[in-house]
Amino acid sequence: MEKLKLYFFRISQVIGWPILTLLYLAYAILFSLITWHPYTVIDRGARIWSKLMLALAGMKLRIHGKENIDPNLQYLFLSNHQSLLDIFIILLATPPRTVFVGKQSFLAIPVVGWLFGLSGQIAIDRSHHEKAIEGLKRAEQKIAQGHHLYMAPEGTRSKDGTLGPLKRGAFHIALHTRLPIIPITIVEAYRRLPKYRILVNPGEIAVQIDKAIETQAWKEETLETHMDEIRRAFLHHLAA
Repeated sequence: MEKLKLYFFRISQVIGWPILTLLYLAYAILFSLITWHPYTVIDRGARIWSKLMLALAGMKLRIHGKENIDPNLQYLFLSNHQSLLDIFIILLATPPRTVFVGKQSFLAIPVVGWLFGLSGQIAIDRSHHEKAIEGLKRAEQKIAQGHHLYMAPEGTRSKDGTLGPLKRGAFHIALHTRLPIIPITIVEAYRRLPKYRILVNPGEIAVQIDKAIETQAWKEETLETHMDEIRRAFLHHLAA
């Protein structure tokens, strides 16, 4: 029976994922052409797309701590990075109007990269200082428009679920914008879709949303201490 379920979900993934993604791409292109501010409509579609993509692959999300997100405040969400499934997971764990901040190279990924650009996400070219500053200015504009920000400070996926070194970029954005940080820990996603694999292993993924950490008193000279606080939050849930 378990083998039959596995085959069923893998067949539904192989057939359903490309169809759903192309439908969502067409939807995003259409609304980017016919509306002046397509982000809200495209964002709503992204959450439906994510829910359906996970369901087709036999995935179940257990999200804990959503009560820690105050709908009246703006946040910088930071998570560990375990799998390509993280895109869908974060879309379902964070509130509407959450903008992803990612690497410039993300735009080169067929279809997903196009959706990233069409939906108003922010790509930062870290190899060019001036372009990186331009990306930060775009992030500030998004905040002024009432958006949240999301980043994965590891910068790359984990092969075995262990937490990698955290890069300073996300914390410099926190220092600059003074947005409170909410750590989001994703557990077991690497088992569901390991790095360099394309077929999902059906099952559950746990997501823990922590309480907000204020950044108003942060200073450049104490940034390493604050980074360690976020790191400890991730490690606490990964070890549970």
